[in-house]
This record gives sequence, C-alpha cells and structure tokens, in this order.
Amino acid sequence: MSWYLCSVYNMEINNLIITFEQKLKLQKYSTNSIKNYCSAVKSFLRVAEKKFDHPNQLTENNIEKYVLWKIEPLLA
Repeated sequence: MSWYLCSVYNMEINNLIITFEQKLKLQKYSTNSIKNYCSAVKSFLRVAEKKFDHPNQLTENNIEKYVLWKIEPLLA
C-alpha cells in the first residue's frame, strides 16, 4: 500500500471511530464505556489495516477471530 493510500485509510479509520463514538453517545453510553469501546475498535482496525486494503473487506468471521485472539489469554 502506498503512503498516500495508507494515509487515506487512516483517515477512514478516524471517521469510522468518530461515527461509532457518536452512535454510542446517542445510546447514552457512559464516557468510560465510550472511551473503552472506541479504544478496542481502533485497536482492531489498526491490526486489520495490516491485513486488508479496505474496511469493506472485513467479515464478521474476521472480527470474531480477533475477539477470540484478544480474550483467550484472559480465559487461560
């Protein structure tokens, strides 16, 4: 991915996070919950951007695998 495309993709990630945060606010989530959820989603998208060229390529299965990867150490 060229520097320009990477920069554009990062802007898309920021826009996705802003939209997600707004939706959580509308649903009256607490400030701490919003902060934690946005951090988790941003972390996922940063990992995903290394594997995918565009967010539209992500599937529910990809998200589930990431969540399992994150929580498995906590379950051990």
